[in-house]
Amino acid sequence: MRLSIAKCVWGERYVQTMLTLNLPSLLASGNIAAAARRVPLEHVLVTTTEDRAVIEDSPVYQAMAALIPCRVIPLDETPVAADYNGIIDRMNRAHIQILADCRATGAAWVFDQPDHIWGDGSLDHLAMLAAAGVQCAMFAGIRTNRQEMEPALDSWRQGVAIGIGRDALLRLSIEHMHFHDRARFVGGPVAAMHPHHLNWRVGTHSFLRRVFYAQPFLMAGPPATVAPGRSVDLDYVEHAYPAHALHHIQSSRDFLVVEVSDRWQFKDETVAALTVPYLATWTGRYVSDRQMAGFDQPIRFQADDTPDRHWDRLIRHSAAVGATVRRLRDLRRVQAALAEGHPLLAALLGRLLRDPDTHRRIALPADVAFFAPPARELEGWLELPIPDLRRRLLRHLVVEGTPSRALDGTARDVRRAGDGLRVDGKTLRRVEIPGPFGLFVPDGA
Repeated sequence: MRLSIAKCVWGERYVQTMLTLNLPSLLASGNIAAAARRVPLEHVLVTTTEDRAVIEDSPVYQAMAALIPCRVIPLDETPVAADYNGIIDRMNRAHIQILADCRATGAAWVFDQPDHIWGDGSLDHLAMLAAAGVQCAMFAGIRTNRQEMEPALDSWRQGVAIGIGRDALLRLSIEHMHFHDRARFVGGPVAAMHPHHLNWRVGTHSFLRRVFYAQPFLMAGPPATVAPGRSVDLDYVEHAYPAHALHHIQSSRDFLVVEVSDRWQFKDETVAALTVPYLATWTGRYVSDRQMAGFDQPIRFQADDTPDRHWDRLIRHSAAVGATVRRLRDLRRVQAALAEGHPLLAALLGRLLRDPDTHRRIALPADVAFFAPPARELEGWLELPIPDLRRRLLRHLVVEGTPSRALDGTARDVRRAGDGLRVDGKTLRRVEIPGPFGLFVPDGA
């Protein structure tokens, strides 16, 4: 298998970033040189005619061309909007060009960007995965401040190359982390409106990350029938590769790529904390089930000797957060399904979902069912304070067994009655709702 290190670039700022940071990091001894000993490599660039002349005249590009074949594909310069959306549209079209080129040449795409810095040995790790048959390797790089990272990397320059190990690059990245990433640490003073990933601090130079939007850094054999809807790291992987084809890289000591951005780029913080109800609302709107499943894969960013027990504790805690968010997403779908036929139940569920404490106080087993009281009683629940509402709810959330018991410990007499149930002598019928939970309402309701 041949690997195509492919990216698009245009404009003076990004061309200079590529020439001063991206290409020099690829020239580290553990990247292009090491990876080329495992699999054939090439470098493919989608750019403008004007930028091509600047790039090909640079010593760093010439050094790379002396190591591996390098090709340039003309950028589709159809006019786009003069804003961020226009930039994304042009980048997306360039990525479609790259995908077509990979299909034509039979190469796997090493997803690169002009603002990527590769830790020494990271490309070799991708080459090892490709040689082992991995189809799609996923990771989530750190965003850093370009104005700070560029001078900080001077001491790692070796001629035209930047040879910085993954631990050293991680330490620099933590020290010069972009606001875009700092606002996604749980428990921080501000949070991000769009929590594409969540971070938990583990040590001085280590943190745990779980990701909703991971990036594909290696894509082999992309099908011709699939194209990115907006960008490669949003919806493309979900449509192009089955879940079992994904390989999630879980340690920065195996692989590390960081991004550089202007200091105030991508600023979208909010004073709202990253609470579980907020995450459930946001993921329900912006995150697919496949992307939600990616949150189950923790990534250890580690450049210190933090003990394993600290990692284990946060891995368990963050997994519990993910499970709770998933459960609340399911309940929001239930609320939407109930809105038309059972508005009273939908309103009560909405009150509970908006409460930041309910998800911590009521843990729902997968086999739990809600046995709704009569409508007149439910109407009275609407005026109850949240603590009282929770207490009422616990008596009507029942796990069937021998005997059946409500979550508050109350024994309930539950018997099958056709397609419904007889509960404490009263007939309830099942209401079909999405998700794993059961719902039964009084017969005739």
